[in-house]
Amino acid sequence: KMKKVNLFVVYCILLNLIYFSFFIPVVFGADSSIYESGSDEWWMYGGDSAYTRYTNANSPLNISNTTVRTVALPRDVDNAPVIVGEELYIIADDYYASKAYKVNALNVSEILQISSNSYDIILSFVYYNNHLYCKADNYLYQINMSNLSQVLDSEYIADSTGWYGAPTAYNGSIYASAGNYGPYIREFNSSNISQILSSYYIYSRPYQSVVVRGENAYTAVSGTLLQLNSSNLAQKIASRSCADSSSSFFTAGEDY
Repeated sequence: KMKKVNLFVVYCILLNLIYFSFFIPVVFGADSSIYESGSDEWWMYGGDSAYTRYTNANSPLNISNTTVRTVALPRDVDNAPVIVGEELYIIADDYYASKAYKVNALNVSEILQISSNSYDIILSFVYYNNHLYCKADNYLYQINMSNLSQVLDSEYIADSTGWYGAPTAYNGSIYASAGNYGPYIREFNSSNISQILSSYYIYSRPYQSVVVRGENAYTAVSGTLLQLNSSNLAQKIASRSCADSSSSFFTAGEDY
């Protein structure tokens, strides 16, 4: 009997090992080469660090039969919302008086918090490890998501006119680009953004976010697509001429 029980226990352990090593990754599409948000959430402007704009959440089959809730904001909203759990974060663009809003993601009519200070940004917040990050002109900001008025740190990226692309979060780093006459891509330590881990001079004003997938970071400037080492931006892997200008959104797939 003891032998039968032991064999049964071993059999159950083997089944569990097979399940967790094979079934879970297949069903949930685990991909360690990109930083992804959880189900029904949207942590970054592009949905993930590779900017695939993918979500596994489902929309209503017929929106005409769906309850629509709205919230009145002071001016235009030029940025995408960030959804973390049951909270939604967004910036209402009011020129130099743009406020950060936290609203109930299940009922956007319910405003939970409005920042007392302004954030002059065009593109969205990024959520990473219980903090919010954004670019305001040529600075990277780390913000307390429990208190939107509290800036935990702000760090210089490059010279002026660098507000176009949202930051990108991946593997403990925040990637951000800025600059006009001295433009750079920077990799910051997400826990301490005063620490710049690596940099790359991009010789022209950046218009889009840095796309990160695994060991590669991509950006496009002045018609050139750049492929950099994501853990050491100073190392250029390759470049390719694309067009006269490169200001449009792009993404990185598994092979392309």
